[in-house]
Amino acid sequence: MFEKYNLEQGEEESTIIRKTAQRKKLERNEKEEPSGKDYEDAERELMLKNRTLANVLAIGEEHLIPETKEQLKNIIELPLLSACEELYEKNINTLASSANQQDIERGEVYILIDFDTLSDENKKISLNYAESKQDDGHWGGGKTVRITIPVSESSTLNKISLKALEIVRAFRKQPATWIPTYKKLPIKLEDIRDIFYGPKDPEYDDPTASGWQRNGLNYDPEKKVFYDSKFKELYYDKNEDIYYLSEEHYRKASEKIETA
Repeated sequence: MFEKYNLEQGEEESTIIRKTAQRKKLERNEKEEPSGKDYEDAERELMLKNRTLANVLAIGEEHLIPETKEQLKNIIELPLLSACEELYEKNINTLASSANQQDIERGEVYILIDFDTLSDENKKISLNYAESKQDDGHWGGGKTVRITIPVSESSTLNKISLKALEIVRAFRKQPATWIPTYKKLPIKLEDIRDIFYGPKDPEYDDPTASGWQRNGLNYDPEKKVFYDSKFKELYYDKNEDIYYLSEEHYRKASEKIETA
């Protein structure tokens, strides 16, 4: 615990976390020991209540598409985590965010939203907080909206979190049009042998050789073609014959939502 923060965990805070985790377990009427999530949530509550932005280290993750809501905690810093979770629940694509000690000098924390994939209603709502701007290519070249919150060295995490939640609660749930999908395309041996090792390499004349697997390719002996091995880890929608990064993405993309 506390590895994401610029501080040492004191014995008193450890006790508070343990007691809070125990309380969460009892609220569910469970006899087992508190789960790892109970301890994570207890730490989250304590940090929001007792710490300032100066205690938060930068996570430094960019360009990651969360496959599940649970993954957000690994790429979003605590002051903006609840707000980004709510945006995710509303199917709004968050491109980036920052709320750590490095933002103190800048005087603001921010959430960057993909403007082009917002519903018409949410586009209007977003413009109440910031102008849409053309991306320079870093985020794909579309339009973005950067929602900012002023901060100082003494800004508490709870104050930042509550302000961010106040803003994102104005948005409405929308269709998840930004969810990526993938097609599983066959690759023939003769089309790729030269690209990897040349036609005279005998090891790669055998399509079942381990070298192909090391290059991320799996051979289908029935169809006599290769497929990208990443598809073994994706969720398959057999009705549409497409793949999603996760079952959660599939459910979000399939949900029927009416917008104003």
